[in-house]
Amino acid sequence: MPIFHLITAHLLGDFVLQPNSLIRWKHKSWKGTLAHSGIITLLSLIAVFPYLTDIKAWIFVFFIGLGHFAQDNIKILYQKKEITHPSIWPFFLDQGLHFT
Repeated sequence: MPIFHLITAHLLGDFVLQPNSLIRWKHKSWKGTLAHSGIITLLSLIAVFPYLTDIKAWIFVFFIGLGHFAQDNIKILYQKKEITHPSIWPFFLDQGLHFT
C-alpha cells in the first residue's frame, strides 16, 4: 500500500482537519475522539482507494481508525492526570505510535 499516501492522510487528519473546536470536543467527550478517528479513517480509505478490492485494505484501515481512537483516548486521559506538570512527550509518543 502507498505509505506516502497514508502518511499524508494522517498529517491532514491530525493537523489540517483538526480545528481547535474538535480538540476541545475530544477533551470533553469520547465522541469528539470518535469524530476525529472517523476523519482519519475516511482519509485512510481515500489513501488506499485503489486497493479496496482487497479485504486486507479494509482490515488495515479499520485498525488504523481503531488504533487512532484508542491512542488519542489514552493520551487525553494521561494529559488530564498530568495537568499540573504538562509535558510534550505524550504528543511525540502519540505521533510515533500513529505512524507505526
